[in-house]
Amino acid sequence: MNRNWRTITGALLISAGVLAGGAAYAAEKADRPDLKQHLEEKVKEGKLTPGEAEVVEKLHGLRRSYHQKFKAEANAVIEQALKDGKITKEQADRFKAPRKRRMPQGGPVMKQKDRETDNQK
Repeated sequence: MNRNWRTITGALLISAGVLAGGAAYAAEKADRPDLKQHLEEKVKEGKLTPGEAEVVEKLHGLRRSYHQKFKAEANAVIEQALKDGKITKEQADRFKAPRKRRMPQGGPVMKQKDRETDNQK
């Protein structure tokens, strides 16, 4: 009997994790001014419950406020370092410049050719 409860509990935890991940992903993708309208449409379509929509909206607000706070504090650190003469204006501009998001060129994932040669060894 204990094994069944553990299985059920595990399944519920996994489901909650997937739901939370999906909600977080939805909040991240819903970076639009009409988020509330978009969520209302999802509720009408039956893809989200009203409670889920509310959670997604709150998560989106938390994420946005976190990023705004981080950006403000990062700019303050950069400005203070510039003021103290620890970095130059060019270096400060580089720190403030938006980062390019790209796929890593190397890392733990090997190309198919490398895998084949490793398997032959």
